[in-house]
This record gives sequence, structure tokens and C-alpha cells, in this order.
Amino acid sequence: MIPSLWVGVSSSQINCIRTCLIAEDKKAQQAISGSCPDGKCLSNDTINDYHKKCYTKCGVGAWRFPGVGPLGN
Repeated sequence: MIPSLWVGVSSSQINCIRTCLIAEDKKAQQAISGSCPDGKCLSNDTINDYHKKCYTKCGVGAWRFPGVGPLGN
């Protein structure tokens, strides 16, 4: 995590993001459960998409999420 990305983000927004990410990750894991027994098959795009969705839902700019994968892609 890059601390400067959280400047100006309230603790309630951070908690909102965490709660949302947990729910979205569970949904994504369930969607692939039959084809991915170890739970490590989520694509970077899927993870990036639900992170950006949660940031936006919680009133935080999606640009604050640096992304997963090489060089944030």
C-alpha cells in the first residue's frame, strides 16, 4: 500500500472499501469455484475491476487504487 494514496480519505471510507472488497472477492471466488480449487485463478482485470468499483462506491477516486500486476497493470 502506498500511504500517500490515502491522504484525505476518511476512516469510514477505508472501512467501506474493506467491507466492499471482502464481499466482492467472495463473489468472484464463488463464480470460479468449480474451475479453480486453490482460489488463485482470479485475473488481474477482475481484481482491478472490483477494487475500482468499491473505491467508487465508497466515494474515493478509483485512481487511488494502483492496480495489481506488473507495474500496476
